[in-house]
Amino acid sequence: MVKSPQYVEEATYGVLPGTPTFNWIGIIGSWDPKADMRSLLVRRLGAEDLVGTVKGAEQYEAALDYLLQDSVFATYGVNAQGGGAGSIDKSLSILYSQKLSGTEYYVQLNGVRPNRVSLHGRAGEALRCRMDLWAQKMPLPSATGPTGATYATPATTNPWMFSDGGSNPVQWGSYNLDVREIEVEIARNLERVHVLGGSQVKYLPAKHREIRGTLTILWEDVNQYTDLTGDAKRNLTWVLKSAASTLTLTNAKLSRLESWRAVPTELTFERYGVVAEAASLT
Repeated sequence: MVKSPQYVEEATYGVLPGTPTFNWIGIIGSWDPKADMRSLLVRRLGAEDLVGTVKGAEQYEAALDYLLQDSVFATYGVNAQGGGAGSIDKSLSILYSQKLSGTEYYVQLNGVRPNRVSLHGRAGEALRCRMDLWAQKMPLPSATGPTGATYATPATTNPWMFSDGGSNPVQWGSYNLDVREIEVEIARNLERVHVLGGSQVKYLPAKHREIRGTLTILWEDVNQYTDLTGDAKRNLTWVLKSAASTLTLTNAKLSRLESWRAVPTELTFERYGVVAEAASLT
């Protein structure tokens, strides 16, 4: 790979802007695009084998796994509809390039929106974001890049670490928690809208938002179990980077106790499932 996947907001759904200026995503560890022609298998009575295959409703997607250097790209998957730039309202074009037989080829995905995003933090590790991205199309790779394009410059900052959120970066209501691990997953439930006259998606709207997560903390008191059994609602805030980025889950609940595992050689941690009514990322 020559140019790492990078993105630009679209003004018109599925259309790469003219003379685009691409933006850096982060330190990408894995990028995996897929294309499915959804071929229709045609059979008829009296024939053992297929009598034909026909292209159906095309589907394009990509799986992305990266370390955060900022939270800008993640906001497209987290923030609510109606937020404009930096929210699910905006579709994206993503470009990367790869050398094939010594020639640099450019690959685009257009009409991209995140269908699912997961933010993960664990003691001793860098903060990680995983995304399932859906797209309208992925044109044939070309040896010629977009006209007048300005490509993203790789960020030179370190990836955000588990320690960058300051002291007690995760807060449950008024409680400061000693957190070992936290993961928040937000599903946007996109719908691929195909219409007569075209095999590609015409619209890719977001529907209802589902916000879930898990929280692993050192077992020090009965406060969280009291909230679980009492069906208490509290805001859960996670400072990803001090003075730079915070994830807020509004009216969150501890929905289940997943573990109070005790063994002779280890401390006991509480692991809870979390659901929330709303979420925002800065």
